[in-house]
Amino acid sequence: FPVTILEGNLCKAPETKVTQSGKKVSRFTLAVSDGYNENKKTYFIDCISWESLADVVERLRKGSGLRLTGKIVQEN
Repeated sequence: FPVTILEGNLCKAPETKVTQSGKKVSRFTLAVSDGYNENKKTYFIDCISWESLADVVERLRKGSGLRLTGKIVQEN
């Protein structure tokens, strides 16, 4: 998978849980804007972070700015 860099703002506070195997996972939605003025579009990207990154993400709040690097996986 190619590496992707996204920069945007959290739509709401992340939801953090611990799996049955004891791994921490945070789920959040990142609002990413593209373009300017009447051509501006906002995309809402569902994201998941695991373990130590989930520890960092769970401290963020709605509206927090975030730049992340990862890979995009489309689930059907």
